[in-house]
Amino acid sequence: MISEKKAREKLLSKALSKKMSIEERAARLLPHELTTSLFNEIVNLRIKQTATSNKLAVEQINTRMTKDKFSAFEMGVSRVCDYERQENAKKKNRGLKR
Repeated sequence: MISEKKAREKLLSKALSKKMSIEERAARLLPHELTTSLFNEIVNLRIKQTATSNKLAVEQINTRMTKDKFSAFEMGVSRVCDYERQENAKKKNRGLKR
């Protein structure tokens, strides 16, 4: 992955970008902007161990910055893992596990 800044520089250095409309350029750079935003949110987090158990919690360093993208990403990864566990359990129960 390249940063938003590098992607913008690379795109603007090509002759093709001169023919693109502003909307096309924005659409082309959107994945890089979102990745940069997610990276910034992740950098703003720290992991701490909860006092009551051995579980880990994520807390923000700077509270003015949101962690919406990270939370959504974390929830998505969790849902995918749950789905894979369920599918693997089904395969194991049917004797199809490799």
